[in-house]
Amino acid sequence: MLAATALLLVELLAASRGPRRAPKVPEGALLAPVKAPEAGPGQVTYVTEGDTFVDRGSADGLTVGTQLQATRAGRPVGVCVVAQVTEHGATCQGPPLEIGDRISAQRKAKPAAQPLPALPDARELAARRDALGDTEAPLVDFTAGPGAASGAATWLSVVLSHATWADLASGSTYQLERVDARVTDVRIWRGLRASADLSVLWWNQRPARFASPYAAPAQVFVRQLELAWRDGGRFEAAVGRIFVRHAPGMSIIDGAQAGVKSASGNLQGGLFAGLLPRQLTLEPTLTQWTAGAYASARFSRGEGAQAFWVQPELRLDWALRDGLGGRFELGVAVNAWAGRSFDIHLQAQLAVLGTTAPGLLDFARLDLSLRPTDRLRLWLGVRYRGLAAGDVLEVGAPAPGARGLHADLSAFFDGSAFSVGVAGNFAHDFDSRLWQARVGPQLIVPRAFGRLGGLALGYAEEVGWLPGRSAYLSLSFQPHWRFRGLLRGSWFMQSPVGWALGVSGHELGAALALEVRFTPWLWLRGNLALRQALQPLPDFQTELGGTAPRTGVSGGAQLGLEL
Repeated sequence: MLAATALLLVELLAASRGPRRAPKVPEGALLAPVKAPEAGPGQVTYVTEGDTFVDRGSADGLTVGTQLQATRAGRPVGVCVVAQVTEHGATCQGPPLEIGDRISAQRKAKPAAQPLPALPDARELAARRDALGDTEAPLVDFTAGPGAASGAATWLSVVLSHATWADLASGSTYQLERVDARVTDVRIWRGLRASADLSVLWWNQRPARFASPYAAPAQVFVRQLELAWRDGGRFEAAVGRIFVRHAPGMSIIDGAQAGVKSASGNLQGGLFAGLLPRQLTLEPTLTQWTAGAYASARFSRGEGAQAFWVQPELRLDWALRDGLGGRFELGVAVNAWAGRSFDIHLQAQLAVLGTTAPGLLDFARLDLSLRPTDRLRLWLGVRYRGLAAGDVLEVGAPAPGARGLHADLSAFFDGSAFSVGVAGNFAHDFDSRLWQARVGPQLIVPRAFGRLGGLALGYAEEVGWLPGRSAYLSLSFQPHWRFRGLLRGSWFMQSPVGWALGVSGHELGAALALEVRFTPWLWLRGNLALRQALQPLPDFQTELGGTAPRTGVSGGAQLGLEL
């Protein structure tokens, strides 16, 4: 990155040597403001400890990897290989060169600017405008060039947060300070890259009877601390606390991974081994470890929106886990895409020996997305866990590793100015045999107020062990790209069944969230939420000294830096 920045500075200095006299232009003619550069070989313009800057670039035919013969006083002094390139400049690496040394790249002379034809008259322009307005624009496939995604990637993220929760009826108050920091694929030297992802939590205040497995007021969660070699070649390796890649079902280990891929990049495989951190705290431990192999393939047919792509992945390992013993684990995954109309993702893990789940199936996950037309979209997600221990906390599960079945589904129709559909979810706990379902319609009008913002409203009926219903109305507004906000009002109702008397009745909720972007990479967010019950506490809570309706309030602020 530093070399690319210096390269741009050198180009700017070369472009700012002073004004030049503009050529005479015949009266009434239009010329493109481009001056043909001088032809001939290039030369070295700047030298640092690791890079040599030259005044020839992609406009002169240079690409990364081009070999440039350097001469000094007409004598060869070595070959310099291009490492980075812009339109009119490049950096190369090789033997030590000096400013003024000539290079073999010849500047391609541009043709002289030609007068542009006269503009059409007003009648012709009006006819062309009407014809363009009556023509429907076809869909165009997106084809990104090399490095298109990496230019917009966030390589550094730091977020400072403060949050407060308070139950005004009981007087319980929680205050949390938090720092989340992430560094992604920072280049150290050539293909050597470093990544880190961690969070630090500090509870300033919380009740004495705080029911949580995190007893200490401070917690540190390190999700990644990785040193990797990825230079775009056929070999990859990583060491440290790493996310194991292309190994379905395996997440974080304290160890190493090494892999190799085919020349086409469609086949790859490798080995991994390391210690398994504790599931809740992510603390390193010596009592859990794993070692295994992985393989993946990629098959595709067609291009653009008509492409079909299938990517199977396989993992086989021996793992020693607390509470499960030693066992063989098999992880499989299949990902498939058919243009923009269909994609499916299936993942499962089986295990033998040690502690096993019913049918040897530890967990399985299915995500299916369909778009049969440009306006209709369908989505289904199903998650199954058959093992009573594990490091995955599903949405709605009371604890990590709870055995259960969860499903989410939605179907939406996208009009020209709105989206309308139905969404729902289902959860069933195998141990308690309790189940809960929720389904209802939603309407989204993103431009209800023009460019200033939109609205969304929805309703849900809830059945199961906690029957009830809820509804919401939210307003979004963004008068400027630097400022946006969301205001949401909600209504909640729980039926007075015997096992839910403590939460039965009606409640109203309101939430406000604001974001201010000082620059594209520095932002400040704030939120405030209030939830108010509309009836006094039940009799068994009144006997404990409470009389007022339940009232909860929460708020927080975040300051973020993203580069």
